[in-house]
Amino acid sequence: MDSPKCTRCGFQSWVNAALCKRCGAPAYGARASSSQQFAPQAGRPGWVEVGLLGINTRTVALIWLASALAFGVLSFFATLGWVILVFKTPTMIACALAIPVSCIGVFSAIWYGLAIRWMDRNRAWPARR
Repeated sequence: MDSPKCTRCGFQSWVNAALCKRCGAPAYGARASSSQQFAPQAGRPGWVEVGLLGINTRTVALIWLASALAFGVLSFFATLGWVILVFKTPTMIACALAIPVSCIGVFSAIWYGLAIRWMDRNRAWPARR
């Protein structure tokens, strides 16, 4: 009797296994229940789960990291220019208003970076198909 392979990572499992031991996917390609779909991966800290919510590959995580960093930098200059042109305020006051806006993107980029680093160090990325 052949042991079934996981449809997600290819790990060969026992016939009666409900979940793959390597990646935690439902066995035999069955759909996971809603509680299994949103349950955190075993061993990942909560801040990594929240930081990489819905991101399954390192490549996608790096794209989000780059876009968050670009948002942080571009939003600083866009807010700075908008405040100076529209309100005719001095540059120092405009910088004081633009910095909090750009911090959103920069802090999210830092969070992505730390979560990616944790995943790399702990070899927690799912195996490629």
